[in-house]
Amino acid sequence: MNSTKNSPIKAYINLEAFNHNIKYIRSKFPNSMIILPVKANAYGHGDLIISKEAQKIGIEYLAVARVEEGIKLRQNEIILPIIDFGIELGNNIDIALSNNIELSVSSIEYVKILEDKAKKKNIIIPIHLKIDTGMRRLGCKYDDAEFLAKYIHSSPYFIFKSLYSHFAKSDNDPKFTQKQTNLFLEIKTNLEKQNISPEFYHLFNSGSILQPPKINEYFAIRPGIIAYGYTPFQNKSDYDLKPVMTLITKVIHLKKVPKGTGVSYGHTFITKKPLVLATIALGYGDGFPRILSNKFMVTINDKNYPQRGTISMDLTVIEVDNNVKVGDNVIIFGDKKKCINNAKSLAKIINTISYEITTSLTERVERVRT
Repeated sequence: MNSTKNSPIKAYINLEAFNHNIKYIRSKFPNSMIILPVKANAYGHGDLIISKEAQKIGIEYLAVARVEEGIKLRQNEIILPIIDFGIELGNNIDIALSNNIELSVSSIEYVKILEDKAKKKNIIIPIHLKIDTGMRRLGCKYDDAEFLAKYIHSSPYFIFKSLYSHFAKSDNDPKFTQKQTNLFLEIKTNLEKQNISPEFYHLFNSGSILQPPKINEYFAIRPGIIAYGYTPFQNKSDYDLKPVMTLITKVIHLKKVPKGTGVSYGHTFITKKPLVLATIALGYGDGFPRILSNKFMVTINDKNYPQRGTISMDLTVIEVDNNVKVGDNVIIFGDKKKCINNAKSLAKIINTISYEITTSLTERVERVRT
């Protein structure tokens, strides 16, 4: 474990686990190119750590959601192709183009803006056409997809890089996922009859990689949360995936308190007997959810201890025993073989998803590759 800071709270990023997950994903789709989402700081895991490893092991594409995420990668020796899943406006378009960040399009108006940019700069722009087959966020209307694809294909200022869509219910509705797949394939077939096709197609996200709809195509795949060790399924196992992140902090203070002692803001916990309380460096200022107050346990020296009182901005209190010492490591979540919680089990307590637990961690939490 390499660390240059003295922060008491660190997110250790296990690259062996990451590589294990990528190998597992490739085993399911051995003929497919991987587009790895590293948006939102690689789901909280450290975009530079993950992107450098992805580049090292042969991942074909990276994906971001905002141009600034792509700029950061370009400024740190990432030369892999990068697709921006968002829609960039104004000067962000020029910034993306000058940094070789490939853009997505969802409307003819936006396509024409990019075409005008290309004409003025005398360049050819690679673009990715997104179709809305049921997500209702970005993506052109199904009825407009063929027209847009033809326009892109016929323009001398564009390289038609990819055609893609996004599943809305791949984690819980196979019928709707199949419906979206069929719509996408119908557009693909209609275009190919006119000799119009992009360099590649992509459709499968994490849920559909693990539980794919019926399809006889070798599309590129976009493994999001599964690359980081979790599935999007709320009530199923995580297959053969390994959590990449382990969040560890330290005990920074200990005190013995009598029965009837109120703990932290609002005294939401009052001791029913004399206790030893440990204060740890962890709070909502680190991106840890305050709503978990009085609802979870941590692991210290292979033993599990309950959290007590309201989680504050920087500090959290744990009920411990005399075996715990100042400076001891406190595992908040990681591999459940080594601690009580992973990100998914914490998420379940507060009715959210593992993505939110890992992605919410702030810059104050140092990411350390292991």
